[in-house]
Amino acid sequence: MNSIEKLDNPVRYSLEETQRQQCISYANSLFYDPRFCVFGSLQTPEKAAEDLLAYAQLTDSFYIIGNPPKLPEGLRLIDLLHCLQMVLKKPIKWKIPIALIDWRS
Repeated sequence: MNSIEKLDNPVRYSLEETQRQQCISYANSLFYDPRFCVFGSLQTPEKAAEDLLAYAQLTDSFYIIGNPPKLPEGLRLIDLLHCLQMVLKKPIKWKIPIALIDWRS
């Protein structure tokens, strides 16, 4: 899988690859430990009802990245935010009109 494809679900790949120690893994989803942040990724949204209920016991609210699941009885959707992301494939050529000062020196 290339890095562009991983951007389709950055939470999932972060939890699988670099932040495993903060991961709470359920049968059909991965979530961050809510002490760290309250984001999750559903691997199979249509089968994630029990996972959502289990995670809801750990925190009052949370965010799901990816396709919205069918919510189980007892959980309600407060807000839905559809987002698109853009990927910069090559640097933008832009001349900075002022001098930058490196404060570290």
